[in-house]
Amino acid sequence: MSLFKKVGKNIESLRAEKGFSLDKVVEEMNNRGATLTVEIFKEIEEGKWSLSLPFFHHLGEILECKNDDFMIGVEDEKSLLEMARESMGELSEEEELFFDEIQTIIEVLIAQEKLYKGELDIMKPGLWKYTHNMPNPLLKPV
Repeated sequence: MSLFKKVGKNIESLRAEKGFSLDKVVEEMNNRGATLTVEIFKEIEEGKWSLSLPFFHHLGEILECKNDDFMIGVEDEKSLLEMARESMGELSEEEELFFDEIQTIIEVLIAQEKLYKGELDIMKPGLWKYTHNMPNPLLKPV
């Protein structure tokens, strides 16, 4: 099962577990600035959409769960580069660099979230390469 399908199934399970109808979740998400329809949310639960961090944040608030709850069962997924190679075939050097950079950004965001939650020690070997001299993607100059 693909990453998106696993996440979609987790969303569907959490929604049902909390007793929310599709209509109610869509209404609550739209109250937070989304532009969803019930049909689109069904497709999200079927794993047909790639989702953003703000989406998970708002859905987590609505369902009263953590972002990690949406990711149950997806820890051992392939890297973004491996998935791109499988779906797109042979990649150019530029495309490989692009997917590798995106993978690094994802790893940085995960590490930053764990640091913020106090779940990760900054001195842990290997983490420094992700945090040293990297701009914080959550902060923008004013």
